[in-house]
Amino acid sequence: MIRKLSLIIILFLLIDYGSFKANKTESESFRVSYVSAENVYLDAGKLAGLNIGDKLTIQRNGENIGQVKIVYLADYSASAVVVNEEQPIQPGDLAIVQDKAVESTPQPEAEPETSRVVITETAQKPAVQRSKNHRKSSFSGTISVQYYHWNDLKNSNLDFSQPTMRLSVRGRELWGKEYYLRIRGRLRHNQRERRLHTNAPESEWRNRIYELSFSYTHEDAFINYQIGRIISNKFSGVGYIDGVLFRMNPGGIFHAGAFAGTQPEWQYADFQTDIQKYGGYVNITTGEYSSGLLESTLALAGEYHRSTVSREFIYFQNNYYRSGKWNFYQSAELDINRSWRRDISGEDFSLTNLYLATQWNITSAIIVGAIYDNRKNYLTYQTRSLADSLFVEAMRQGIRGTFTLVLPENYRLFGNFGIRKRETDVESTYSYSGGLSQSNLFTSGVRVFMNFAGFSNFYTRGTIYSMTTGRTFFRR
Repeated sequence: MIRKLSLIIILFLLIDYGSFKANKTESESFRVSYVSAENVYLDAGKLAGLNIGDKLTIQRNGENIGQVKIVYLADYSASAVVVNEEQPIQPGDLAIVQDKAVESTPQPEAEPETSRVVITETAQKPAVQRSKNHRKSSFSGTISVQYYHWNDLKNSNLDFSQPTMRLSVRGRELWGKEYYLRIRGRLRHNQRERRLHTNAPESEWRNRIYELSFSYTHEDAFINYQIGRIISNKFSGVGYIDGVLFRMNPGGIFHAGAFAGTQPEWQYADFQTDIQKYGGYVNITTGEYSSGLLESTLALAGEYHRSTVSREFIYFQNNYYRSGKWNFYQSAELDINRSWRRDISGEDFSLTNLYLATQWNITSAIIVGAIYDNRKNYLTYQTRSLADSLFVEAMRQGIRGTFTLVLPENYRLFGNFGIRKRETDVESTYSYSGGLSQSNLFTSGVRVFMNFAGFSNFYTRGTIYSMTTGRTFFRR
């Protein structure tokens, strides 16, 4: 397997060597300075050589997470629309020029949307407004395929292969209004060397719909809403909901929201009505990107099986960004224990998850980061009857270091190393990974991502290989 992977990497490099040799100048890269409901703002504009119509790949930790297209320019800033988004784009993400517009497009009469937060060097909005009658619906997205193989190096014979296909589609300004459609899903087949147990057969399909939602999103409207299978980057720890989300924009630095629906089935993400989920959140964004931008979210969520509590918890999230050079992220979950949960845990409150991550851009080509997380299994209505021998409540803690090296011609080299240990473990688990990505292979919008990983603990030891390729499509 190592020999096959080596041949693939060598072939990949040789195929693209001609274009690499022809132009050794480093790709133009910038930073995301702010993200509104439907637009992405960059920290560079005309004077940095950007043009309307330019397409940029958005990356985080060396991995492509989306693509944007510039629709408005000022001297020191730019506003872009999202072409596709595999993960929520955030301030501080790297924006790399992928396709330069063939010729400069005339300046639009108005910026598509403006943010409620004051951003340094934000483009001025012209007095003449664009007529809504001239708006056209647009669709964009990505299709990608991945092959993943787990090679067990011990005698347990747990070799595992997993081909996957992913689809992400985004519809914008449907019927010329502020209506949006989002679809994200995957097809996946698991092939094991042998059957492990009833829920892990030798061969099975695990298909999922991550998001299928219709929304009305307008920054100037007091009420926005989203219906369907939804998840919000404002409170991602709350998880997926099959239901409705309302967001209120009273103005100023904060907005609030409320959600209600059902919890998708946890193993296969199927629709079910046994577990209901309700809650609300408050989000505050303050500061300026150049001197320090802080975004904080506090959410309260409850999951219930009819009148019986399944889980109630408080979710707290903070994002801090400073001039694209440094950012910090924190999230925490605090479970509220009452009824049967209080009887089992013996506690009124339990800290079940704490996650800390920081990233420092040493130069435009060198990015390093550090991650700490601890998490604790929590009982729900479905798992409360598990025997104590099957439910491990011990805290698991881990640390991880990451690096990304930005190379010419849209190449990215990345790697990480981590240590994790549970309180009851005999020894720690060690893991590492590294890989190479290229965002424009053969033609614009075709990306390739190759990854190698290894792990070792008391129970097993092995290596993992994966290769992903995807194609971006866009229609206006």
